[in-house]
Amino acid sequence: MKKLFLFLLITPYLVFAGITGKISGRVIDAKTREPIPSVNIVIEGTSLGTATHIDGFYVINNVPPGIYTLVVSAIGYEKKIIKNVKVSADFTTKVNIELSEEAVELQTIVVEAQSPLIREDLTSTQATIDAGQIEALPVESIHQILSLQAGITQGVGGELHIRGGRTNEIAYAVNGVTISNPFDNSPMVEIATNAVQEISVVSGTFNAEYGNALSGVVNTITKEGTNEYRGHISFYTGDFLSTRKNIFFNVDDINPMSNNVTELTFSGPIPFLNNKLNFFLSARNEDNKGWLFGVREHNPWDSVYINPSNPNDIRIAKSGDDAIVPMNPSRKFSGTFKLTIKPTSTIKINYDLLYSNNYFKSYTHDFKYNPDADYNYYEKGYINSLDFRHALSSRTF
Repeated sequence: MKKLFLFLLITPYLVFAGITGKISGRVIDAKTREPIPSVNIVIEGTSLGTATHIDGFYVINNVPPGIYTLVVSAIGYEKKIIKNVKVSADFTTKVNIELSEEAVELQTIVVEAQSPLIREDLTSTQATIDAGQIEALPVESIHQILSLQAGITQGVGGELHIRGGRTNEIAYAVNGVTISNPFDNSPMVEIATNAVQEISVVSGTFNAEYGNALSGVVNTITKEGTNEYRGHISFYTGDFLSTRKNIFFNVDDINPMSNNVTELTFSGPIPFLNNKLNFFLSARNEDNKGWLFGVREHNPWDSVYINPSNPNDIRIAKSGDDAIVPMNPSRKFSGTFKLTIKPTSTIKINYDLLYSNNYFKSYTHDFKYNPDADYNYYEKGYINSLDFRHALSSRTF
């Protein structure tokens, strides 16, 4: 038994980064300023909650990132509802509460929580972007979100640099599990923005929990299923347009359906299980024809003949059909699936499946008249992860 317990203490090094936060504070009497014990504090819509200790302090652990509503109640005191309590991964949200004695029956008091201007528990330079901010930003990918953050610059090829470091010095994680490609440290999978609950970017002086990183750490937390069915689908399309036809060949051939994006999300509970099993599904498909074109005058198998007696006599076969061909197209698909199991109020199990499949070409002027000979690039990745969390009680020790 001792060996097994020692093994369990050693294995947490496999966890890359925190994916939950916590809510803590103190409940006091609004008139006497004395602590109130045994106050029930519940996160609305979840099974998470706690009661205050004899000194009025409370802590709710393992809270997924998001914005919540606290319901506070105690015998002899008015019921209070605190809205817009924001929780971020790896941080503690302080919510101190004052309750007034209930002499007569009163209506429930609703309070709006205020986010602190300065995080007292922040020991590094970190930016946190939640789902609400992402929805308001004019972005289509996590890459674009990161490029907007302070201290991050974008190179000529679109690569990201944190505080001047190399692009392969950034570590990437999803739900606390590393997804960095061991060859170049780039992300092994792409995740659609509609599946993101929170993104945290740590740039410099990060904690010991982060490894294999020099410039910064990017930790993405995906959404979980809720107790209510929710879905969203969107489709948009368009084309590239420019007046510089002398530079961008065929750019004046407008096709509104040449570039299109379809996004889908659906979540909710599995029926007949009393909200103990929830799911979240998201998918994003992008088909982009690009804005750079070539002419198929030649095919890859065409031959070149040079007269040995007259080197200036060069004959190139032209078997092409002179069709106009896109030379920087891309097709991208990304999907996520999360299954959340809550067999008891203290146990939570998450299964995550991440998948992406990309195809693209990079324009090369050498192949403008032989476009089919240009390089094709394919990227495919998928990650399975299982996360088990058990909130231990004081009786455990």
